[in-house]
Amino acid sequence: MTTRPNIIFITVDELRFPMNFPNGVVNADEFMRRFMPNTFEFLWNKGVKFYNHQIAACDCTPSRGAFVTGLYSHQTYMMLTRANKTGTDLPAPQPSLNTAFPTYGKLLRQRGYRTPYIGKWHLSDAPLVLNAPLDYLNAYGFEGLTTPDPIGMPGEGLGGRPPAIAHGSVIPNDAYIAAQAIAWIEQNARKEQVTGKELPPFCLSVGFVNPHDKQFFWGGIEWQRYSALFDQADQKPKPKPMQPWNTTVLEQCFPPELGYGVPDNWETSEELAKKPKLQTYFQSFTNCWVGGISEDPAEKKFRLEPSKLQDQYQALAPFHYWAKCQDMYTQAIREVDRQIGQFLCNIPEDVVKETVFVFMSDHGEYAGSHGLQGKGAAVYRESVQVPLIVADYSGRFTAATDIPRQQLTSTVDILPLFLSLADDGNGWKNDPWLNDLYGHRADLLAILRDPAAPGRQFAVTATDESFPLNGVPVPEHVLGAIGPAGKLGAYSIWKDASQEIVTDSLEYEYYNYATPRGLLELDSTPDTAEADAMKEVLFKELIPNELQKPLPPDLRAAQREAEQAYWAYIDNLQNRRELPTVFNG
Repeated sequence: MTTRPNIIFITVDELRFPMNFPNGVVNADEFMRRFMPNTFEFLWNKGVKFYNHQIAACDCTPSRGAFVTGLYSHQTYMMLTRANKTGTDLPAPQPSLNTAFPTYGKLLRQRGYRTPYIGKWHLSDAPLVLNAPLDYLNAYGFEGLTTPDPIGMPGEGLGGRPPAIAHGSVIPNDAYIAAQAIAWIEQNARKEQVTGKELPPFCLSVGFVNPHDKQFFWGGIEWQRYSALFDQADQKPKPKPMQPWNTTVLEQCFPPELGYGVPDNWETSEELAKKPKLQTYFQSFTNCWVGGISEDPAEKKFRLEPSKLQDQYQALAPFHYWAKCQDMYTQAIREVDRQIGQFLCNIPEDVVKETVFVFMSDHGEYAGSHGLQGKGAAVYRESVQVPLIVADYSGRFTAATDIPRQQLTSTVDILPLFLSLADDGNGWKNDPWLNDLYGHRADLLAILRDPAAPGRQFAVTATDESFPLNGVPVPEHVLGAIGPAGKLGAYSIWKDASQEIVTDSLEYEYYNYATPRGLLELDSTPDTAEADAMKEVLFKELIPNELQKPLPPDLRAAQREAEQAYWAYIDNLQNRRELPTVFNG
């Protein structure tokens, strides 16, 4: 038996903390039992559940950059969701995570861990063939075992995406990812049994794709119906879709009806227009990109109408698609749980009892809440609150697993947890460099061992995806300050080539959790004393001491390189009328 625990880090994509339930389900526990039974039985029911875990950044690449490095997106400049392979025709390519930044792979390798990485990565270019060398993540401290990188396209988690390149290399899906993880465990467990020699501990990262398939509801999975609205349009000239989809994902076109209604915090576009402007723009953009849904309960037909965006049209589905989008989201959740179960039930018992399992999502999904689809462009709970489960089968690190942890925590707290598991405590803080980077993070190990241990007083989240704005500047740099009494959202424009906020561009929202509609994040009260107090917290504490905290001197050259690459790409993006990759992650 190894003296240090193995770590299996399971990530999923676009899974919010359970909320907004169908008929017959009243809480997160029931939702997990019914719709993620494998995860419930193996992890949720036997592990510590975190009920107030917030992402540090959104969308996909920024979030993953934060939990892989333990640093904020404003420190690493990983603020944009990227494509799998950078186009060679771009004057300034889409930046990858700078290899000089620390990662949990590098730091665990220094402690003697093996660090295989299977599944979705989404932080750098990956080979486009299955038989690529396994060293493409070596500079990040991992053995990258999955190529091409399954970054998430229509039907990709389920396995409905056709090959992306002519020679026909398959696109890894969740079943493939589970099979790879099973194979790695079997081969390495067998090696130890056959040789009789104790192998070093491992941290196996397994990144599943679903329920990300929901991102493309409905035009990206019902492309024939979607495209027909444009093909049959009477307008002259004939309108073209913003994104010409070309795949039908048949199973996801007909999800089981589960008894969903319109979410309790659903908002019409008229109501949303009272919030910061980016939310209305984002709603219009996603309506044009994957199709919107009618706000008229009497609407039974599909139709095409001009968008609020210049020279664009949006395809609208009937009103009942507000329920269907939640059905399809839950179906994708069930699909990934099936593959998680397939992986977990094939891990040998002697490996299980030496392992700490950590389960987390990169970000959430609106699924109709606030009248939105997807994630990002706001700080609503559906987008930024995700599940975190730690199931310790070694019996060394957790206690009182029946008590859900209500402490406020963040995804940037995960890397320090891995260090604490490897060191069996917080001895890593004796290293001044590590302590400077991570010593002020929430102590998740303490919370695992004691449900009364303190969490964070506040958490900060950022989303900075860039949109084609047709020359109309909308504040698109969004910060969220989350506290025990409420949440502040601050939307701004930055000065050129700088993170400095243009003060006059600031727009705010504030949700007072002491009121029913504030708790649903419907009634925004940004001019109250409570909101003003959170503005002080954001600008005087969270930004300088967390989000943009200066890095140690030996990382500043890498930070400058990352900053220059980010601004070069932004300049390229804003001078080309191209669709950003924001929604692929």
